[in-house]
Amino acid sequence: MTVSLDIDITDLNKEIDKHIKKIAKIEVALKRVAVQIENMIKESFSKKRTPEGKAWAPWSATTIKKSGTKGSLLVRSGALRSGIKVIVRQGELLITTDVKYANVQQFGNKFNKAWGRGKAPIPARKFIPIKNFNELDPVAKKMVINILNDYFKG
Repeated sequence: MTVSLDIDITDLNKEIDKHIKKIAKIEVALKRVAVQIENMIKESFSKKRTPEGKAWAPWSATTIKKSGTKGSLLVRSGALRSGIKVIVRQGELLITTDVKYANVQQFGNKFNKAWGRGKAPIPARKFIPIKNFNELDPVAKKMVINILNDYFKG
């Protein structure tokens, strides 16, 4: 005995097609993510805090002695703050900068020498919401998940 079923999956196919179209236009959601990450970075500079809300380490006595306290933590010329770009390109989100010292400020440098002399470690002062070079921190990750969930629900 043979049993055959004829199941109408038209509605399922429509739903799948809708999601395929959204995936093809994922840059819309990534642009929303980019705006939020840019806002997190700007907030870090304005509040002198990491994206997670921890205060940045203050200037060291060596820095104050050598350079004074002109400007604000991480903002003397504004090059670092304005040099960070969040770009969406070909389905990817990139956080870039051409400021040579950005990674030292973000991650610190415990082997730094004070103007070529004695040991003067630079503490990490995170401003980009990342844990390492390729992983978002938990706050940013949650934000991305929320944006993507909203994008695929709509």
